[in-house]
Amino acid sequence: EGRAEVPLCHPRAPPAETALAASVAGRRTERTATVAPGWSRHAVTTTVESPDLWWPVGHGAQALYDVALEAGGATRTLRTG
Repeated sequence: EGRAEVPLCHPRAPPAETALAASVAGRRTERTATVAPGWSRHAVTTTVESPDLWWPVGHGAQALYDVALEAGGATRTLRTG
């Protein structure tokens, strides 16, 4: 199970309902969060079934996954292992 926290800044009042999503290894998790004015952090949790494990240096490949985080119509993609 993996957990991603998404920092969000909502510049205006009142609080707004915002769609959050995380996609990794063909699995997508979605939820809605109420974002108050100013900076806040919101979590999206997802599970990768049977992830490829990392090997020690010189003993095999280090598996990396592309993770796409979406919040309020914006998307950020990063690689993690």
